Amino acid sequence: MTKTKKEFRAWVAILITDKDGFQWVKLGKRGPECGNPGKWGLPGGGVDENEGFYAAAQRELFEETGVMVATTDEFTHAFVSQMGNRVMHYFEYDLNEGPAPEFKLTVETVEYKWYRIADFLEAKGTIKLDDLHFSAKRYLAWRYAFGENK
Repeated sequence: MTKTKKEFRAWVAILITDKDGFQWVKLGKRGPECGNPGKWGLPGGGVDENEGFYAAAQRELFEETGVMVATTDEFTHAFVSQMGNRVMHYFEYDLNEGPAPEFKLTVETVEYKWYRIADFLEAKGTIKLDDLHFSAKRYLAWRYAFGENK
C-alpha cells in the first residue's frame, strides 16, 4: 500500500471582536460531528479553488455564523501561520456600530460565547487554553507575542 502525501491547502480563520478595541472575542464551541468536538474556536475553513482569501473569510463567516459582511473591506488580514500541509490566514472582523448580529447555531457550532482576550493571556476565567481549538490558540499566541493584549 502506497502512502500518499496530504494535499496542501489554504485555510482562513476569522476573529470576531467587539466594538471596544479588540478586548473581547466571540468563540464558537465545535459540534460533535466536527474535528476536535467540544473545543472553542474561530469560524473558518478551507479556501475553495479559485477563491481569494478575503472572499473565503466572507463565505466562511456567513456559513458558520449567519453573519453577512457586505464587503471584504470589513476584514483586516492579521497574519499567516503554517502547520504541516495547512496554511492558515487569520482575519479580524470588528463589529461596527449598531446592534450585534444574531449568530446562528449549526452542526459545526453548537454554542457561542464572548470571552475577554486578556483572560486567556493571563490564564484567568472559565475557559482554559486546553479547551481551545488550535486556530484560536495560534491567534492568541500571536496577540501575546506582539503585545496586543489590551
